[in-house]
Amino acid sequence: MENLDGKVELPDNPKFAGIRIGFQRIGIFDYPRARTIIEVMDGGTMVFRGKASFGQGTRISIERDARLILGNNVCITAESAILCSHSIEIDDDTLISWGCQFMDTDFHTIVQYNDDLQIPSVLNYDKPIYIGKKCWICSRCLILKGSYLKDDCILGGGSTLVPVNHRENTLLVGVPAKPVRTDISWSRNRPGHE
Repeated sequence: MENLDGKVELPDNPKFAGIRIGFQRIGIFDYPRARTIIEVMDGGTMVFRGKASFGQGTRISIERDARLILGNNVCITAESAILCSHSIEIDDDTLISWGCQFMDTDFHTIVQYNDDLQIPSVLNYDKPIYIGKKCWICSRCLILKGSYLKDDCILGGGSTLVPVNHRENTLLVGVPAKPVRTDISWSRNRPGHE
């Protein structure tokens, strides 16, 4: 833990080893060099609604007055980053593969000037991210501010999620991610390994 000046809220009846940090190993990562870092700044809040697992090298930064909410049975496998400046919610039974990055901010301000009055208008305010129940975010995905992934969806490997219209049970892929198949579901078991 780097900085825990903020608040961490645990479930009402926490279970022993219900929140596991840095224990899940994946063979392709250099374990001694893959540090897990969690930073909750003063005024920031990290909320656990049940059990959660953060694999090796997971990095989480929650800024002042920001809120990260993790549903029950959320699993982040390894080497992913969550940069929360406003609000990120990842709902129950969601699996996040390695090398993913979540950002609800651009970290810098972009303004546009009115030609007549030279008054700047901010174009890029922080926006919340919501990931629904039983979603699978495949490896190396980028999830940007304002994104919303509905329940039981899959975000294909290497995709970039931006605000896009889709329905539940949808496979989204690409940069930017677009719906390519509907009426799908998924399981944590590999085919032939049930």
